This record gives sequence, C-alpha cells and structure tokens, in this order.
Amino acid sequence: MKAKLITISLYLLLTLIVCATGVYWLFTFAFDDILNYYYGGILKYIFILIMILVIILPIIKYRKHQQKWILPAVLCLMVLIMPIFNNGILKFVEDDLRLYSCEKWTRHEKLRIYMLDDLETHYIYKGQKYEYVKNLLGEPDFISGESSQRYEYFVNPGFMDPIMFYVQFEDGVVVETGKRHT
Repeated sequence: MKAKLITISLYLLLTLIVCATGVYWLFTFAFDDILNYYYGGILKYIFILIMILVIILPIIKYRKHQQKWILPAVLCLMVLIMPIFNNGILKFVEDDLRLYSCEKWTRHEKLRIYMLDDLETHYIYKGQKYEYVKNLLGEPDFISGESSQRYEYFVNPGFMDPIMFYVQFEDGVVVETGKRHT
C-alpha cells in the first residue's frame, strides 16, 4: 500500500513538473531568437530529440522493474535535469554568438544584438574610416544627417521594441557608436 501511494505521488509530481517545463519550453520555442534563427532553427530539433530521449530511455530501462515507484522517480529526475542540460547548450551557443563576424552579421539579422559588445569593443571605435565600417557592416538600414552622417542598423527588429545600432560619422570618420530603442 505504501509503495502504491509513493508511486501515485511521484506520478502526480511528474505531471506537475512536465506541465511546468512544457509551458517554459513552449514560450522558449515561440519567442527565443537563438532557437528560431541559429543555423535555421536546428537547436529546436536537438531540444525536441533530447526531450523525447529523456522520456523514452527511462521507460525502456525501468518499465519492468520490480519496484513500480522507480520509473516515475527516474522520470522526475530526468525531466528536472533536461532544462539544465538544454540551457547549457543554449548558453554555449549564446557565447558563440557574442563573437562578431561579418558572415553572422549579414546572415542572422535577429541575432545581431548578441554581437554588439564585441563589435564596439574590438571592431568599431572612434577615428575609424567610413569605408572600413561599411565593409564591416554592409549597407545600413537607415542613413540620416547632412553634415554628419549617421548609419543605423537593425540589431533587434522586434515588434514591440526594435533596437538600432548607430555609427555617427563626421568628415568620413567615426565619432560615436551606440544603440537606441526606437
């Protein structure tokens, strides 16, 4: 009787954990730019595969175990560990995205926000020439100003709060860089 009560409690706990992590991953899959745009969304498929394996492997291993509470206990543990593992992968990819490259800048417009710190620290700074910046970032999304030109690039073209990266030129030389919310 006690083992049956433990098994039922663990299945209820498993249901609660699966619902909570399911809601979290649903929002992550819907709104996370890294999952949606990094190499065509390959991370979504990797995470789905991990989720399937987390559920299938314990069932295969422990389904005929003598003590029936082992399976829900292992499933609870696996479902709790899965987001930690997936977030580790996500953090690794995010660290990769923080490094600027011309190819990533042009190919992943929605992921440019991650590259800004590296871009401003190591690539674009005061005193650089107009040609260098244009070769580095490509054609701007907006150009404004007469005597001093301001090149603006979308770095997060989100619906609610788009962010622009700007480079201010005077006489063909960079005088200021930064980001602004539009």
